Amino acid sequence: MNDRSYQEVITADYMMVNFMTADILNSDVEFETEDHRVFLPGRNQGQIVRDDQLVAEFIQGEGLNITSHGDFIEYPHASALNTHSFLNRYPTTETNRNRTRARWTYYHFLGVDIEKSARRTTDSVALADTNNPTMNNPACTVCHSLHDPVAGTFQNYGNEGFYRDQHGGMDSLPDTYKHPEWFSDDAEPGDYVEGDTWFRDMREAGFDGQLAPNAENSLQWLGSVIAEDPRFAAASVKFWWPALVGSDALTPPEASEDVGFQDQLLAFEAQNTFIESLGEEFANGIQGGSPYSGRDLLTEIIVSPWFRATALTDAASTTVAVNREYGTHRLLTPLELEQKSRELLGWTWGAGESFYQFDGIWTNLMDRFRIYYGGIDSDGIRERSRALTPLMANVAERQAITMACPAVVVDFDREDSNRLLFDGIQADVTPTFQVRQTYNVSAGSRETAETFSVSTSLHPAPAVINISFLNDYAEDDGDRNLRLDSLTIVDSQNSEVLQLELEDLDSIEGATAECGDSRSNHFIVWGNCTVSVSFIPALADTFEVRVVAYGDQAGPDEPLMQIQVDSDDAESGLSAGAAHIKVKLVDLHQELLGETLTSNSIEIEESYQLLVETWADRRSQENNFEAWSWPDENCFFYLEEQWEEGGVAHRAQDPHSMLNTWTSVLIYLMTDFYYLHE
Repeated sequence: MNDRSYQEVITADYMMVNFMTADILNSDVEFETEDHRVFLPGRNQGQIVRDDQLVAEFIQGEGLNITSHGDFIEYPHASALNTHSFLNRYPTTETNRNRTRARWTYYHFLGVDIEKSARRTTDSVALADTNNPTMNNPACTVCHSLHDPVAGTFQNYGNEGFYRDQHGGMDSLPDTYKHPEWFSDDAEPGDYVEGDTWFRDMREAGFDGQLAPNAENSLQWLGSVIAEDPRFAAASVKFWWPALVGSDALTPPEASEDVGFQDQLLAFEAQNTFIESLGEEFANGIQGGSPYSGRDLLTEIIVSPWFRATALTDAASTTVAVNREYGTHRLLTPLELEQKSRELLGWTWGAGESFYQFDGIWTNLMDRFRIYYGGIDSDGIRERSRALTPLMANVAERQAITMACPAVVVDFDREDSNRLLFDGIQADVTPTFQVRQTYNVSAGSRETAETFSVSTSLHPAPAVINISFLNDYAEDDGDRNLRLDSLTIVDSQNSEVLQLELEDLDSIEGATAECGDSRSNHFIVWGNCTVSVSFIPALADTFEVRVVAYGDQAGPDEPLMQIQVDSDDAESGLSAGAAHIKVKLVDLHQELLGETLTSNSIEIEESYQLLVETWADRRSQENNFEAWSWPDENCFFYLEEQWEEGGVAHRAQDPHSMLNTWTSVLIYLMTDFYYLHE
């Protein structure tokens, strides 16, 4: 945020604290908000030692209750190296003697894996030495001569990471070393001399042949020398590589006889050349910027081909392995997937208030299914999954199924300008839709009948003209009906291509009526139903559909008639509705999957065919007039007001079966690889 030198990761004389840790550590840092995600620089000014003034009692169910302690000490901050998180993540034991902490210091900040720095012998004779082999046996010293001095720089921190945690607060050396005679009658006093802070039977604290000048601040000294080591810059690139790219930096293959050795070697050399080069730029200032700018480093990794690549060119395949994946598409963590879904759909899956959560919110992905979805608990499970497992796929599918229905139904219920996903399209636009117009029929007799028309472009494929009566009425004061006289279709040259007297509807091939009856000179529709007539254009053209109609006037309103032209070939994707749907699919692929496509892209065609098949299947079902059909289906609305009286019933109406269809499409997109990976 402040573009400080990245070297402060191991040289800063402060640590990052939030409002809660600042209070625990007596950091005297003021926060404008109690947001646990906000961190500021602070110091540990609440450190005490176990001296004679410390009075504490462990209370079951509460923990350690300290009733008295001595003065706070000046904590020797060594940036990340002696934060509680680092020391507890890499604990030590009385026999490990900080070697784990040293091993990961080398790995994280120098890019050196001590455990792979030299071959390990399995020769029993070579390993039979019991005279302090880490100091004297060449089979051991090859690693320990580098390893153990760094372990010594952690000399002031005990097994649990507390500063000088032994009685008296003078050191962190265990009593089994200082006073072995206390634990065995046969043991003699050891090498310990009062005032020591490190083991005399190990190498002195230091690094790379240098000795730490002062036991009081040996870890601070270690951070300063590592920050100036030439390996630190490249190690910083490797540290951030898996977090950004989604895979560990490559390591060189070990055995030349292994299958694919040459390919693996080429890939390692190509990647390592980039990492070393970027590390050198990082140390000197990337593109003329400040040396060790962490912001510039992250940016440079992200804009590199190793992050952005989607394929290998023929030229590249001669220098790197063609059988490896490059570029991004890292599996999102539970938190990242939850945040993505919330931003796109407008709500969080399973969110609810919880007294037991730190942030007061309990959610499905972060709490109920976090471990199932490859997350960590920072205790026994410390590595996030980088690939989907069958169980994780089930969690992703459940999220999609649960969230899609309310997301679709509520979004279509909003004003178009306020929609999150489905702006620019209405729920009555189907794959067969061409044009639709609604009219008030004011004429009350055949003599005063009116002509109503709609125009649309049609291809030489089956089409259907649907004439619907929308507001049937029958009360004591009268009966409202719609009376249809004739149907005429003309082309762009105003030539008549179809003319039907609708009293002959029963004998017209391809004509149907959901209700109504033929009369001597018209067809009467007496319910909220539709009359349909088939039409096959000979050529692609613009056609005008004209309907002559009048009505029986009754009740407060005039008869309401809707003329709609549909294509009878949804799969072809040639209808106006199909064009609108494909435009929306392009938007959804961009918003949800990050794909820049056109209506002619194969991905859009596949999504469209899924939509058509889903819609056709829904239309074939008996209960196809609602977005979900209880009890076999459900829609889990996420706000209490959405369940209020009339709210659910209103949103459930789906006369064109498109709410249900878009729900299926959204599920399909939310379980796509590119939704779950970034």
